[in-house]
Amino acid sequence: MNEITHVGGSPFDAIKQVRWDGTEFWSARELMPLLGYRKWERFADTVDQARLVIEAEDGAGAADREASHCREAFGRTRQTGDNVHLSRRACYLTAMRGDSRKPEIR
Repeated sequence: MNEITHVGGSPFDAIKQVRWDGTEFWSARELMPLLGYRKWERFADTVDQARLVIEAEDGAGAADREASHCREAFGRTRQTGDNVHLSRRACYLTAMRGDSRKPEIR
């Protein structure tokens, strides 16, 4: 199992990215191992549940802004696949919707 450790800071903040306009976002693919998930298929369901919460509370436009789907290269092989760029709130909701049996979620 890969262990991610960060000295002097939060692993969550270590994967934060900033767009050209200054808005911050987190890659769901980078967040996935921090929450104890190994397979994208299982984690994608959790992200979709968080997205549905945002959509129910604030509408589809907010869900598109806070959890935007994209296709990009990832991993060592740089293969192209699905990803979601998450706002801080979307990350929080994703963690809240995660599998509570996982120690990372607890």
